[in-house]
Amino acid sequence: MEASPLEITTKRAIETVCKHNLFTADSPVLIMVSGGCDSTALCYVIKQMLTTNNVHDIAAIHVNHMIRGAEADSDQQFVCDLCDKLEIPLFKAEVNVPKIAAETKKNVEAIGRSERYSLAQTALESLCEHANKPFSSGRILTAHTLNDRAENFYMRSIVGTGPGGFRSMNHKNGNIVRPLLDISRSQLEECVKSACATGIGYKNSTDQMWREDVTNEDITNFRSFVRHEIMPKAKLRNPNHLTTLKRTMDLIAEEDDMMQELAKDLLNKECMIFVQHKCAKLKPAFGAAKKPIAKRAIYELLRKLLPDEARIEERSIDSIMKRFQNDKSVALSPDNIQGNFIVSSNKNGVIIQPATSYRQKTKRI
Repeated sequence: MEASPLEITTKRAIETVCKHNLFTADSPVLIMVSGGCDSTALCYVIKQMLTTNNVHDIAAIHVNHMIRGAEADSDQQFVCDLCDKLEIPLFKAEVNVPKIAAETKKNVEAIGRSERYSLAQTALESLCEHANKPFSSGRILTAHTLNDRAENFYMRSIVGTGPGGFRSMNHKNGNIVRPLLDISRSQLEECVKSACATGIGYKNSTDQMWREDVTNEDITNFRSFVRHEIMPKAKLRNPNHLTTLKRTMDLIAEEDDMMQELAKDLLNKECMIFVQHKCAKLKPAFGAAKKPIAKRAIYELLRKLLPDEARIEERSIDSIMKRFQNDKSVALSPDNIQGNFIVSSNKNGVIIQPATSYRQKTKRI
């Protein structure tokens, strides 16, 4: 008998999970569910994996951002009914994102994402505790697809990025994993339709198999512009552009991983990091490294020193790089970089430290 789209999608997801070591059968997994097609498909896939013992402890989370009024409430009800049908335990949360945005003067989308993932981490802790498993073994599953990855590629090509940025999304980022990242959105639509046709899936009273967010049609939004204006034109030029682009992004990812390892090795060998004091010293020999590797190493160093949400500025990297000339460190005037850090240098190396620490010290390197 020919395999159904649901079975095919589940098989592909399992292959991605195994290839990238996203989780094991013993990992408690929390599914982030918006009610859209992609996350609905992810629920069906994980439910199938539960029946085949590829996972044992599962739950889902839905966060109502209270942005779209009755539409958001209907999304929430759809997810509740979907999880009831599949017998998947559900964590529900409501966060007044517009109110937080007004109070903090921050971007609505950024706040929504921050709140969503913060709540997911808390829910995962609860799931792991209930399963009597260590939190470190738990995973948060998102429904990002190959289309999302391709959209990121085009978006970054427009606004600019470093070489590693063109790998687009990673399959995992800490305990957040993306088992559907090698599968297209159209394949997931077929998966959901297949589940509903066989009675496994859920339809609401108006025969909706998933919920559509109408804001995704607004092409004033950057991602929506890429999705509805650029992606269709790329498909006209090359009907297999998603497969082609995946191959390109995977090749970039392989080289990016190699470069990243070289950068980490360089940091381990030629840098002393004092995490408690938010301070680091690059040895003179750091200057002998190839420029692309050195810049990556400095980027990783600044990631360790600056807050998690900080966007590393090119000027900060350049301020450190210019202190290495002719394969050694040189003396230059101190420079204040992002995060109120001071970069100082002489022939003995380069130090990056908080401005308060720098001013308190009378001894220089």
